[in-house]
Amino acid sequence: MSHSLSNKAARAAAKKKLLHAFSKSTLLQGVVPVWNDEYGDFKAEILKSNPNWLRAEDIDTVIILSYLEVRGDERLEGSLPDIHTREFLDDLAEAVIDAVAAPNDYWFHFPLPQIALDEDVELSDSVILYRHTEPVRGSLLIDEIVEKTSVVLRVRGTGFVFTGRTHSAFVDAITKVKRVLQIASLYSFVRRSPKKKNALLSLVGGLEQTPIYDASWAAVKPRPLAAGKVQLGLGLSKYLSELTFTDDEWTKTKSESLQRYVGKVFKAISDSVAIDNVKSIRRSLEWAFDAQLDEDEHMRFMKTCIGLEAAISEQNDALGITEQLADRCAFLLNKTAVSRQETRETMRKIYKLRSKLVHGAAAGLTGSERNLAVKAERTLEKVLSTELKAVMEWYGARKQ
Repeated sequence: MSHSLSNKAARAAAKKKLLHAFSKSTLLQGVVPVWNDEYGDFKAEILKSNPNWLRAEDIDTVIILSYLEVRGDERLEGSLPDIHTREFLDDLAEAVIDAVAAPNDYWFHFPLPQIALDEDVELSDSVILYRHTEPVRGSLLIDEIVEKTSVVLRVRGTGFVFTGRTHSAFVDAITKVKRVLQIASLYSFVRRSPKKKNALLSLVGGLEQTPIYDASWAAVKPRPLAAGKVQLGLGLSKYLSELTFTDDEWTKTKSESLQRYVGKVFKAISDSVAIDNVKSIRRSLEWAFDAQLDEDEHMRFMKTCIGLEAAISEQNDALGITEQLADRCAFLLNKTAVSRQETRETMRKIYKLRSKLVHGAAAGLTGSERNLAVKAERTLEKVLSTELKAVMEWYGARKQ
């Protein structure tokens, strides 16, 4: 049975397991060896207490950082019981449990270098297109600090974060990024606009480097570790570097439209009361976004297929996945018998290709198979648009 660390008995049980782990620990280059088996019981106890937000990676980092914080600048080696008092280890255990007892809120800033705004655009209470001003050095030659304003996607994440992309608060934030940007893409507010290649660099056979961005973060409430950065992956960095408004400029009307369409849809699928109607759509939006980031054509196609399955398939042993999706897409997207049959045939071809790739029967996509992969992406976009429209009609009627 799950329990909360606010319960004295649960907290005492967790603390006992952590102190036992400390008693068996020997520092490795000044770091608490959280990867050793002796910490397994404590992690299991904590994860049992906080199943909704905490991840094992969070616990590891909290222990390491808490020790470094209370230890101070002095570099120590040896077993924890030999170099620290019982009171020190007791205080350390209390600090760790305090840190994992409840989630924290953070604001993450994801750079949007090609987006320009005259004012902030709030899409929800947790996602904002935000004009961010920070001090930067004027140039390499002039040691002068100037203020630079750029646009970021400001997203609130809940949980814990330090520098890892697998930490819970970052996972929460990036999930919101995927959903909101995929919705904005479906509604044609944004598109990818690759930067033009440098002619001189191309002439000499050089390769332009894609920048790797950081998502900076800051804790909402003051705490010892109040700000930091998480390095983004190459695929996401490339996507963000190319993202622009569809017509390349911002207007007041666009701001209002973003809030009216993208903001309202994002709020609806984020509403906890709608969870039973939007779980599959949330997953599908994320898979559709991930497919765009993948430059491997096989994986892009596979993620698109998973997105289709997430959106409209159900566990049904009597009807195979191919026929299930073929029928559902046919009736969801078409009004006439002929067009439904055409959609069925297209979906059968798509899933025949999927099976071929899964079983390793293809080394690369042929020209016709690439066309089929594009049809799969267009079908997923249509399915998501149709499903989101239905959710918004239900959600709007419910609130009246």
